[in-house]
Amino acid sequence: MTQGSRAFLTVGLPLFVLTVSGFYGLSHLVQGKYDVQAQRKKVVDLKVDPEKQKAFSLEEELQKLRDSVDLNSYENKPVPRTENDT
Repeated sequence: MTQGSRAFLTVGLPLFVLTVSGFYGLSHLVQGKYDVQAQRKKVVDLKVDPEKQKAFSLEEELQKLRDSVDLNSYENKPVPRTENDT
């Protein structure tokens, strides 16, 4: 073998192989990143149609809560404790 072909086999070929394999690896990783971004954009729209949605009112929700809870007959009950909670 000549000196030039020996230098290519010991220096040039490994450099070429590492460069090509690095390019392939990075392109694979970047493509995965783009695939994940594309899937996030395909999120299913689960929002309720505004025409079918009834108006929301905090006052109505407060009144429903007040009707469901009777604060006049409130009784304070202790929480039962286990032996490990001391």
